[in-house]
Amino acid sequence: SPPEADWVDVEVAEVCRASGDDRTRRLHVIVLKERVGSRRLPIYTGSAEAIALACSLEAVEMPRPMTYQMADSLLSAAGSRVAEVRITSLAEGTFFAVVVVQGQAGTAEVDARPSDALNLALVAGAPIRVSSTILDDPEAMSQAAWQKFSTRESELAAEEQQVRQELLASLNEEESREPR
Repeated sequence: SPPEADWVDVEVAEVCRASGDDRTRRLHVIVLKERVGSRRLPIYTGSAEAIALACSLEAVEMPRPMTYQMADSLLSAAGSRVAEVRITSLAEGTFFAVVVVQGQAGTAEVDARPSDALNLALVAGAPIRVSSTILDDPEAMSQAAWQKFSTRESELAAEEQQVRQELLASLNEEESREPR
């Protein structure tokens, strides 16, 4: 990312999903909003990343560490930390990001998918910044279909909890039927 870039502080405003019968084809979006200002930046993402972010936003307790909690713990165990996350550019409809890691060896920028970087920032409590060039880009800012998406992060997180409870119940049921 260019050192002369102007960075705008943002936060995750919401995570939402399009409705539809086919669970595998529903669009998910993470919407970032300026901390000072009114612009909103939608970043379309996969369902797993969106659901993980929704669970973090809703403070859903998981019985074991999820991937992003583990990644944050690994950095910490190595004496490092996530200093910030930057959404650096948009090229041909694809967003790019870096995770800025500070450690004993200094500061490093690690290339990442925006959805992974945002999940890690949320878990690590690190600031999120977007290049002002992206927020000034009409292509990035004109994607408004997400505003009609009906499912929000609280429902995504609740669905995930329900799925996990059902899976656990079926595993327990299966185990109790096995001969001892």
